Amino acid sequence: MHYKLLITAGFCFCSIWLLGQIEQPRRYEASIKDGEDYYTLLSANENGLVLFRETKKLDRKKGHLWEMIKLDTALNEEWKYLHYINITYQFLGYDYSDDYVYLLFKPGEYNVDDWWVLKINLLTKEATEHNVKRIVPISLRDFSVFENIAIFVGQVNYRPAIIIHDFVNERTRVLPGIYGNQTEIVDVKTDPITNTINVILNERGYDRNLTFTIKSYNKNGELLRKTRLKPDKDISLLDGVSTTLPSGMQFVAGTFTRKRSKYSRGMFIARLTIDQEEEISYYNYADFKNFFKYMKKKRENRVKNRIARRREKGKKLKFNYKVLMHKIIERDGNFIAVGEAYYPRYYSQNSSHRGLYSYGPGYNPSYSNYNFDGFRYTHAVILGFDKQGIKLWDNSFEINDVVSYQLEQYVNISVEEDKIVLLYNYDNNIKSKIIQGDEVLDGKEDYDVRLQFEKDQLKKNLENFGGLEYWFNKSFFAYGVQEIQNTLDADVDLNREVFFINKITYN
Repeated sequence: MHYKLLITAGFCFCSIWLLGQIEQPRRYEASIKDGEDYYTLLSANENGLVLFRETKKLDRKKGHLWEMIKLDTALNEEWKYLHYINITYQFLGYDYSDDYVYLLFKPGEYNVDDWWVLKINLLTKEATEHNVKRIVPISLRDFSVFENIAIFVGQVNYRPAIIIHDFVNERTRVLPGIYGNQTEIVDVKTDPITNTINVILNERGYDRNLTFTIKSYNKNGELLRKTRLKPDKDISLLDGVSTTLPSGMQFVAGTFTRKRSKYSRGMFIARLTIDQEEEISYYNYADFKNFFKYMKKKRENRVKNRIARRREKGKKLKFNYKVLMHKIIERDGNFIAVGEAYYPRYYSQNSSHRGLYSYGPGYNPSYSNYNFDGFRYTHAVILGFDKQGIKLWDNSFEINDVVSYQLEQYVNISVEEDKIVLLYNYDNNIKSKIIQGDEVLDGKEDYDVRLQFEKDQLKKNLENFGGLEYWFNKSFFAYGVQEIQNTLDADVDLNREVFFINKITYN
């Protein structure tokens, strides 16, 4: 998740704060002043964190002055870098890759042919500028960088397209085989082991059901492999993520439905060999051990009893969910797939109480007097499987309290040899759960985001802003904006508004 953050530079140390498994050993805090532009926060993994923004300083000849601050993994400020950007340039996106930060701009409001990229080395602060020719009129949706290769994902005439640019030889080209009717880009993943760009396309077949085509490209944009999944009759594949092994074997994990429903019935695992053979395994939500743990105990028991009764009669109970897939993680030769279940909420225009008419999974309003009222998250789904694509275990992490108008990842995961740590932050409260396979080692716990001083009192937490992300090894970071009051500590402002970063670790 990427956010713009309105702050000024500052720093403090905090003593270790321990509650159960979770610690918050460091806090970076910066006061917010009126009129200043936002910072953007970017993880550089083991290299720390990067903050950057456009400042208020303007030189008519040089342009706007941009500021970048580098923090180490203890949240100490290492350096500050300043760079003038042309006054007409519009900021579009950013990424971090291999010790470099990349800032993407559009050169002028009316320039439809080019992009401009500022590439900054975090180790030396050396900056280089790159002009990228937009060789097709793509409407940009996503920007990322992979080993000196920029990847631009978007649409041309409402059809998907991907452009890549090599910063070494300044060569730009369109990935072949992406542009087409009835096609949507589901996932774009880069693999540093195989040096490939892997694209999952959602396409409608002759039977009108949806399936996936997986295409792998090298860094020159050449198509290396194309595989079209062949799901069972009357099954559509909805969402998915992929991973590739050094041997060339690929896995795709995602959600499926029956015929053409927009709601999933379960999860699938597709195993693709280098010889183009494929095996797809399907797992209905009714067959999961822990899928319904997010419910209250009585409701969970009722659902499981209904499943058992239907099974005795040789029938299956059908469940409808929307699941946002995250990633596939390898551990000790097996794999872990993660997704988050959610459903859209609606309210009636005739009601003065928002949320009075709130509907759960499977509801699809057909009347124009119902308005969208955000996505309600229910739980994260964690699925373990082996190299044969066989499900080994499942688990879940109840969310319940998250409502968002943007569909995005909330739960972050750290995978260790003996446990899996799950965290998310919502409304200034960190939620944690620790599992191993289908067992729960430490149930859901709540921790307030730690403040800087002992006598600080939180007056307001900026809603719908900030969050929590996995950082590196056993570290996460939480961030946001807070209004804080302190009436007792000397040399501390009575009232202050701050942007904060809290480092989070676990033992």
